[in-house]
Amino acid sequence: MKMHSVLAAFVLVLFFCQAATASDSPEVTISADPLWSVAGDGGSVSLHVLVADGGAGVNAAAVDLSCDPSCGTITPAHPVTNAHGTATATFHPSTVAGPVEITASAIWDGQDVPVTGSVVVHIDHDDPYAITLLEFPEGATVGSDVTITVGIEDCWGNPIDDALDVETVNLSVGSPGNAAAFVTDGGTGDAITLPLDSAGQAAATLRLDTTAGENIVFLDAPGTVADVYMTIEGVANGTPVSITSAYASASCPANGEDTVLIAYSLLDTYGNPCSGADVRIASSLGETATVATNRFGSALVRYGPKVTPVDVVLTATAVGNGSVTTSDTVSFTSTAPVNMALTASLLNMKSLDVDSSSTAAVTARITTEGGTPPDEEVEVTFSITDEERGGGTAPSLNLATVTTSGGVATATFIPGEFSSSDPSTGTCTLTATATLNGTPVTRSLDLAWRNYPSVSVSVSAEPETLVVNNTADVTISIRGDGWEFAPPPADVMMCISRTPTMLRGYPDPMVIAMNASMYFAGLMDEDVDSLGLVSYGEETPAGLMADLREMNSGNTKSVYNEIGYDPGGGSGAEAYITTHYTKSGTVRFDEEVTLDLPLSTSYGSFNDSVQCLIPYSSLSKGQGKHSGDELRLALYKSITEIVDNGSADDARAVVVLLDDFWNNGGGGKFGTLYGNPLGPDGTYEKEDYYIFPDDGRGNGHMWGSGGRWQNLANYASDNDVRIYVLLIDTHNGNVNGKIGRDLSTLADQTDGEYCYVENEDFESDLEGFLEDIKDDLRVASVFNTALDASLADVTVDGESVSSAGVLSYEYVEGVSTWITNTSATGDDLYSGTVDDTGDWADDRVLSFGIGTIEYNQVWTATVRLNFSSAGSIGLFTDENSVISLSDGEGNDYEQVLPPLSISVVDPDDVGAFNTTAFDVTYLTPTGNNETGSIEVEWGLAYEGANPESVTQHLSYQYSPDNIVWDNVWIPVPDIPAVYEGVDGVYSADFSTSGNNGWYKIRVRAREAIDGGAEAWRTADYLVLVNSGNKLVMRIL
Repeated sequence: MKMHSVLAAFVLVLFFCQAATASDSPEVTISADPLWSVAGDGGSVSLHVLVADGGAGVNAAAVDLSCDPSCGTITPAHPVTNAHGTATATFHPSTVAGPVEITASAIWDGQDVPVTGSVVVHIDHDDPYAITLLEFPEGATVGSDVTITVGIEDCWGNPIDDALDVETVNLSVGSPGNAAAFVTDGGTGDAITLPLDSAGQAAATLRLDTTAGENIVFLDAPGTVADVYMTIEGVANGTPVSITSAYASASCPANGEDTVLIAYSLLDTYGNPCSGADVRIASSLGETATVATNRFGSALVRYGPKVTPVDVVLTATAVGNGSVTTSDTVSFTSTAPVNMALTASLLNMKSLDVDSSSTAAVTARITTEGGTPPDEEVEVTFSITDEERGGGTAPSLNLATVTTSGGVATATFIPGEFSSSDPSTGTCTLTATATLNGTPVTRSLDLAWRNYPSVSVSVSAEPETLVVNNTADVTISIRGDGWEFAPPPADVMMCISRTPTMLRGYPDPMVIAMNASMYFAGLMDEDVDSLGLVSYGEETPAGLMADLREMNSGNTKSVYNEIGYDPGGGSGAEAYITTHYTKSGTVRFDEEVTLDLPLSTSYGSFNDSVQCLIPYSSLSKGQGKHSGDELRLALYKSITEIVDNGSADDARAVVVLLDDFWNNGGGGKFGTLYGNPLGPDGTYEKEDYYIFPDDGRGNGHMWGSGGRWQNLANYASDNDVRIYVLLIDTHNGNVNGKIGRDLSTLADQTDGEYCYVENEDFESDLEGFLEDIKDDLRVASVFNTALDASLADVTVDGESVSSAGVLSYEYVEGVSTWITNTSATGDDLYSGTVDDTGDWADDRVLSFGIGTIEYNQVWTATVRLNFSSAGSIGLFTDENSVISLSDGEGNDYEQVLPPLSISVVDPDDVGAFNTTAFDVTYLTPTGNNETGSIEVEWGLAYEGANPESVTQHLSYQYSPDNIVWDNVWIPVPDIPAVYEGVDGVYSADFSTSGNNGWYKIRVRAREAIDGGAEAWRTADYLVLVNSGNKLVMRIL
């Protein structure tokens, strides 16, 4: 809250000076302290009135004090002067800022005509609270000046003006070429500080970057007002000054069907692609066509077909500037297959004993001289030679001979299997053979499979086919999904009390335990993690079932609270049993401790077993009151089930759930005595504990009287089993310090955890405890990782050469080298650009210190390469590009990057483009306040040769107040696919998820091919969704 003060002494001096210099005529003088206050801060202003006549104060003068009531109140409003002629009052400002004139009017005996005086009190605005005005254009021509206006108010709606103190806003800008700047009388700069004026507003002039793209402005608002990002698109819509051409196919068969496709690119004076510029193309045979550039400055034309071989000159001219022109010669010829490249999706893979589904896709790609797929089918034969099986089985292929489709033949390679768990490696050479244009051609790859840690590696290029002296972005992606990265499976036994004391409370501990068990099952990985169930309580008498209805109406009612008694709602046993104990009366327990479900990966069976737990008792008092008599035996059975039937390599745990009536002893219904799970090492009733005999498995020395495993914590920890104990407090139990200490010790000695929860707060505590258990069991390996990507040597059409005359590295901010590192949960660990120019100049080996990689963590690096030589260029073909892995135990492993083939062609020798006319004809969004959804309808009109490639996207921006927008186009899922012929009317709807506010709708459609055409439209009006209120439209 703003604070202002004026010295009271100054006011009093002023007051008395006025009195001392008063004239002989009647006079009313009023002063205020302080003269400045703050709107809505609850403060007050002291008013002092002096009524004088003939220079002397007037006693008992009646004073009326008044002001604009919207500005505040005065108390008392009608004071009377004292013997000195003075009166006082207090002014209480309202929430309205601005000057307030306070008038004092007085009359007294002998003065019937009111005498007046006034004072002006200034009410300043409160702290800055919100942006209430934010105006800027969404887009403008590159290099042009635009205005940004911002207005700020306090929480009462007063502008943050400059009447007293001056508040400022800070603006800064970033742009594609870092050339955007704010324009002031003193020059330009990428940041500016502006004062708010008398209207609480500030305006800045921004000169957009001359490079097309987003000019992003950051508004640093004063006080606690939220900062804002604004995006202004710099649009290249100026006059073209240059034109270049690129061929999709400089030659094609003269078969009356195929065509030549050419892309023309237009640039403006700043080097930006010209959007929406017309290009006229004329052939040497007299044909003409006109096409428009897309937002990337490209215009595409398809020429042909021809039925006879011919060379044709095509001349393209920019309609907006006739001096901008280019000419190219295209040829219609016959083609034949001449080249083959061989790649594999994985060069290094898991052996079959590690992953029975481990395979690699092997692809032979046949091309013509022009780098395009041949018209004819080619038979490719795959074979495996030079096998080194490493003591395992032989690798194999699903197919030996494959006929190409579209120039591509693919087979599946299946690695070998090792019988030993010792680190093993198998290798082989895979060869593809094909007859191309009458000549046998072979290509080979070296493949490897391992049963020790590796990462998944993929290498890709965009585009895969390009013209000489153009660039491709090569992306290397490394994912930590090898089997050593993944957490091991878990074997978990739930050990749950079903004694009748578990019925105490609402909800009772048994219901809590059942829900907790099924919640825990939902956290685990079915078909990977095994769950089992042991329960303990009373043995069901012969001839009876565990029926809570019979129990509730029988002799136990005097001992136990009525089942389902809700302190806030009263009795409801029948409904409670029906809701929570659906198996009541249908199950029985033939022993005090039962193995209800051995370890199983069927969670349906596990949940069914949990729902069969009925805390039944036929007793009215005695040991049936206690929950701990059988825990020692139940825990023993749980651990033994894991030791006998679980895997030694799995994470192991027993989760104990019981109520606070646990007491270690009491004898058992039939005179058995199990005692403390810690045996002789317990602190509570440790003397009388059941001694487990030799288990017959060669562990006799661990059992028997005094055996180490009589302490079940030792039994568990020696077999790598953690024990987790969850004690549910019913507020009626008998847990003392020793019992709690023993339960905690049981968990601590096995590296588990002990948790004590109160059942009114159980849900969040319990879920957190179970999630902690899951996290303990799902610990994965971490590997320190590095990569050396060698591009010193490459292959050109299969021949190894130095890369010096073939390709070069390019550093581009935001593009190359662009590195991302993403965790398994999708968190962005790192993203940014690294300049590898120096590393490239050193030895053409790009080295990356990746650091630690965990399970399902993904690291990627994208490198832009400029290709200066034509041919089939093979990257990473010499096995000198190595990924190094090191685990926490000092073991080192290596993998090589798989090779990558990129087709680079001369301008008269290239692949395919398309020519298209495209439009979003209309876009109509409509809000529905009853459902909180927005319905959208739009139309597409398409003339092109690639309708099957057309995709469309619907997106929106959101603003809660039509002032501050999120500046992010959010995609709408589940929109319809385009029709076979594209043309038509489309519709979709999406939920606003209860977010009332303004929505800006956009549709964008494009051909999903290199250089494809596109069309987009933003709705002419905004949609307001305001649940329960009338829909409002606002014109943009």
